[in-house]
Amino acid sequence: MSNKSRNPYVAAIATFFFMGLGHVYVGRLRQGLLFYFINMALYVTMFCSFFVMPIGLPLLIAATIGFVVFAMYSVVKLAKSGDYTPKGYNTWYYYLIFLPSWPSQSCQAGQPFRRILPA
Repeated sequence: MSNKSRNPYVAAIATFFFMGLGHVYVGRLRQGLLFYFINMALYVTMFCSFFVMPIGLPLLIAATIGFVVFAMYSVVKLAKSGDYTPKGYNTWYYYLIFLPSWPSQSCQAGQPFRRILPA
């Protein structure tokens, strides 16, 4: 198999909507799964702090946003490096595995803001 680069814009958009998918797209499965689980842990922590200790919520929101920005930067850098060899999991049907996580990422991301921002 030959080395070819991946589109950094596709990788960044995939990472924004489905955390970890951009890394899988550029051939880094372990890193993509690690980013996915860290992101889910941040969302669970943010959701729990919404009820238990809302004073730390702005810090968790900032950490989550910072993590998403870092993940997007990381995947764009990897995509531009051109160090990509197609793997068996770089097919569209493997990417569908990340689809069930999208509602949790998109819906939970806006929940904490409802309590902070005035109605």
